[in-house]
Amino acid sequence: MPAGTAQGIFSTPGHLITIIGGIFYDNGVANATSVGSSDEYDFIPTVDQSKLFFKTETHAYVYDFNTQVILDLSGTIT
Repeated sequence: MPAGTAQGIFSTPGHLITIIGGIFYDNGVANATSVGSSDEYDFIPTVDQSKLFFKTETHAYVYDFNTQVILDLSGTIT
């Protein structure tokens, strides 16, 4: 991981999630999907800890620990 100010850090069994400069890392490995870099993140895991909801004041995402896919929740959800 590069040096810089962490925008978020979260730990769950088997995973250390960090967001630095809009780059999402799972156990130090950068994800191909970039995330917003303008604010700090809040994290909420699902009960079964298979997914992670994370958000700023203006944007939200869901990360699937099994597939390592980040779903961008921008726009209206219907």
